[in-house]
Amino acid sequence: MDGGAPNISGVRVAPAQAARAFDAADYRDCSAFLVLPGSDRAWIEGLSAYAARDTFGERRIVVVGEDPFERDPAAVRKRCVWILAGFSDRAARALAAGVSDVAFDADTFPRTDLPDDLAMRIAIRTFEDVERYGRLLAAMFSLSSELSIGVRELLVNAVEHGNLEIRGDQKTLLLNDGTYFDEVLRRIDSDRYVDRYALLHVHCKDRRLRFRIVDCGDGFDWRAVVGREIVASECRHSRGIALAEAAGFSAFRYIGKGNEVSVEIELGP
Repeated sequence: MDGGAPNISGVRVAPAQAARAFDAADYRDCSAFLVLPGSDRAWIEGLSAYAARDTFGERRIVVVGEDPFERDPAAVRKRCVWILAGFSDRAARALAAGVSDVAFDADTFPRTDLPDDLAMRIAIRTFEDVERYGRLLAAMFSLSSELSIGVRELLVNAVEHGNLEIRGDQKTLLLNDGTYFDEVLRRIDSDRYVDRYALLHVHCKDRRLRFRIVDCGDGFDWRAVVGREIVASECRHSRGIALAEAAGFSAFRYIGKGNEVSVEIELGP
């Protein structure tokens, strides 16, 4: 496949053989990159160097097959979506368009191109990522609004409480002061948190969809939270888990110290 011209509006496909070295100036209007098996190694190295810079902005990289960024720093990997198995060429391109948040029509996403066994992994860093990928996954798997909200709440928790280490009581104080979103933005761009991301693992086989979310935090005492009612003093925090529990997942469990959660969904015929 040739990366010399955009294949989808805003998406650039990595070339199998680059005519010249990667030049960031050529991709000012590009919102996402699609890296396929057999893509030019030198071109990918140029893309990696570009992705490590702040000027890369909110662009994303969709990787199909073997991960050429496996040994790259978090500054690069936080930009990635990995397709591990089960996507046709057309579906991979449609996914790249959805990741770029341009030219994506949920009604025309080629669901028929998705086989019964597929896997992907997504780096989640910001609330914008939560919204972007939440919409994309809902479209891919025709999720109900309740299930979509449940997945979103778990991703928000991973970013907010896990990666950014905002405790529930801190969140309430920040919300009451009207400074919550300012604090989120401050932490996301700070040296301590800028390269943190949660990994969303997606696996679908035999009409059973599994989401596994792993964040960079120290976890929490989930046994004291899961399954209990939220009291009035917690009305401005601690609701995410309750909403996720009420979403209708066929399975829901935290793992280990609490920085990992797994849910399952039985898809219809």
